[in-house]
Amino acid sequence: MGFPGYKITTDDLDGIKVLDGNDTIHLTHGGTGLSEYITINLTEQGSNWWKAVMLFLPNGDSSTIVSVSAFAPYVATGVVSPGKLAGGNGMVLSKAGGFGAHTNVYYITNAADYFKAGQVYTFNWKAAS
Repeated sequence: MGFPGYKITTDDLDGIKVLDGNDTIHLTHGGTGLSEYITINLTEQGSNWWKAVMLFLPNGDSSTIVSVSAFAPYVATGVVSPGKLAGGNGMVLSKAGGFGAHTNVYYITNAADYFKAGQVYTFNWKAAS
């Protein structure tokens, strides 16, 4: 089974590039988190539509790492074990689409290699269609 959404890498999340789903997302890395977990912050600017960082398993099951649905500067924080990104699992960025339906939009193909335990990463969803 393939993962849902457009395939992207963390290099696409530079805060400048407009992604195929008409979003601009800036991923930053800095700070020290819990030593055994990857800390994920999520914030959005200019909307109160639901956004999330999701964990997908090859069998189609999924769980939410972190979600937000409030105007910035609200920041939501979640953690995930590095082992959850291994073994064929995937990280997907999701948002509310038409009629508020939760839609899985961007599959981060290099998540297992990029995200490291003990580190803090922030997804700043700067624009959305």
